[in-house]
Amino acid sequence: MPGAPVHDLSVEQITVVKSLVPVLKKHGKTITKRMYTILFDADPNLRAYFSRDFPIHEGSQEGCPFTTSSAERSKLQSEDCTELKISEDKCCGRDQEASQKEGGWVMEGQDAGEVSFQAARLAETLIAYCAYVDELPKLEKAVARICKIHTMRQVTPEHYGPVGSAVIQAVGDVLGDAVTPEIQDALVAAYGVLVSLFTEKEAALKEAGKDQLGGWEGMREFLVVEKVTDSSENCVLVIESLDGACVAQVEEGPTTFVSAFWNDEKRGPLVKSLPLVKVPSGHDSQTCYALELSPSVSKSRKSSTDILIEKSHIGMGIRLSVPVVL
Repeated sequence: MPGAPVHDLSVEQITVVKSLVPVLKKHGKTITKRMYTILFDADPNLRAYFSRDFPIHEGSQEGCPFTTSSAERSKLQSEDCTELKISEDKCCGRDQEASQKEGGWVMEGQDAGEVSFQAARLAETLIAYCAYVDELPKLEKAVARICKIHTMRQVTPEHYGPVGSAVIQAVGDVLGDAVTPEIQDALVAAYGVLVSLFTEKEAALKEAGKDQLGGWEGMREFLVVEKVTDSSENCVLVIESLDGACVAQVEEGPTTFVSAFWNDEKRGPLVKSLPLVKVPSGHDSQTCYALELSPSVSKSRKSSTDILIEKSHIGMGIRLSVPVVL
């Protein structure tokens, strides 16, 4: 089953996975859009774990977590991989059929551009992983960053099974009969290697977050104690730990994030990852954080940030992940 940890690939599996790079360049975005549809149709609650909250790596135009510079992206685009002989006739019909199935999963607060960005970013990530599947140390920094985001978003080992199944099904839906048992087995094994990398690092991050002074595991309860909004509708929420105990001390800035979870009366549980800024005077930085919120550019839909700016108030409860520096 996709999602089971795997620690090593055979030489044959590596060859098959790397040979998929040219195919993924042509059909990757369709595959990832289809994957989202399959995943969210099966469990709409998983939508909260996928977002564009985090800053794009310096030099990366598309935000792919595994490609951190324009030079690296150019190398990947021209990667010399032997392509599997997959018939375009077999792919294109399925590609068009899968494209027609893509709609319907757009979250509230997202527009078509947001969906397209996420699908493109995930496609590039898959391409990069397949290209470097036999050179994983090259992806070490990117894997570390992704694991921090997963930990902050409360991703657990149990989440990887449904995601892996959706990826494998999407590949089959788009590429059709071109996906032989050999290809499917290699993809499942490669995904298992990635799961092993993620789960091991994420377990260590959770332990470190809990063991630090003022740290915790999972979610911690806070209350809004001040709300400051400027003329541009930018907002700072000052929140204090509900138990009054000290909180983990981190350097505030544009790369220091927490994930905030709260309940909306109409939309139910919402999550948003937000940067920390300096706690205003008059509040104890030992027990408080300050969250920076900026309204979305799109006016066609209200994002979760827009809703939080509009409806947050003093005394409102918010649950936070332990902060991480990306």
